[in-house]
Amino acid sequence: MNSRRNSLCVKGFAARRAFERFAMSDDRASLERLRRRIDEIDDQLHDLLMQRTLIVREVAAAKALGAGADEDMPHGSQALAMRPDREAEVTRRLVGRHQGELPVLVIVRLWRELMTAKTRLQAPLKVLVYDGENPFGYWDLARFYFGSPTPLESLSSAPQILDAVSHQTNSIGILPAPNRDANDWWTDLLAEAHKNVEIVASLPFVIGGDEAIKLPHAFVVAPIEARLTGDDTTLFAVETSDTMDDLEAPVLAVGGSLLAQASTSGGRAVLIACQNPKIECADIEKAFDCARLVRCIGRFANPIDLDTVSIDGARL
Repeated sequence: MNSRRNSLCVKGFAARRAFERFAMSDDRASLERLRRRIDEIDDQLHDLLMQRTLIVREVAAAKALGAGADEDMPHGSQALAMRPDREAEVTRRLVGRHQGELPVLVIVRLWRELMTAKTRLQAPLKVLVYDGENPFGYWDLARFYFGSPTPLESLSSAPQILDAVSHQTNSIGILPAPNRDANDWWTDLLAEAHKNVEIVASLPFVIGGDEAIKLPHAFVVAPIEARLTGDDTTLFAVETSDTMDDLEAPVLAVGGSLLAQASTSGGRAVLIACQNPKIECADIEKAFDCARLVRCIGRFANPIDLDTVSIDGARL
């Protein structure tokens, strides 16, 4: 009896082992099929990226012939091919259509690499990074937004960056966003020496979400003119008399908000942010009776807040 029981146990064990080997073999075959499918998709993605690059080359050639050159670079600079408005529109569209478990920040990072590579294919690009109270934060901000291969250079002062951007048409700068108590570099944009430089982007462009990376708030300055995207902030710098006590009233009169103020050689400068795209310098001058100088010093697409974006099934 024991012999028979032992024989049955041996046969049962052998059957289980055979089944396990079969199952493992089937699992390995399934795994290999999935890997081959991933390889196929990788090849398709690679083909599309190469096609995209060819089209970028065609765009660069068209600009070289003069088609759209004035439209893309209103200040007359042919060196910098950056289009912050177009990049913002692309990013918003991709975030809006994203689905599934792949974190949307991965999509944003991939396309930032692609879009900046496109800019560098058309013309040289160098990013000057403010090396101030949070140098690593601004450096990380520049890397995330402008891509890994883009040349970065640290400079220790805002005037250095503004001077370089004013005279080097292939350079852009990253400077700390102004606030009411510090970072008054924006007053230099009132000077004729920097009239070709504008604030063209606010960084980080994507904020919030479960996997948000804490980065400092910064502005991008460049020798180009950013266009409206439909959801933007326009920045006006106003030089007024030191004797003007009530700054809030004229700011509210144009539907704006007071971002910063600073002393200047001519009196006091006020930085106003307006969401209304119809507000112009003439409206600001009318609101500020004693304005000595009013200049639009830039505009930027408002950042995407992932905490307010709803994407079914997506990890934000």
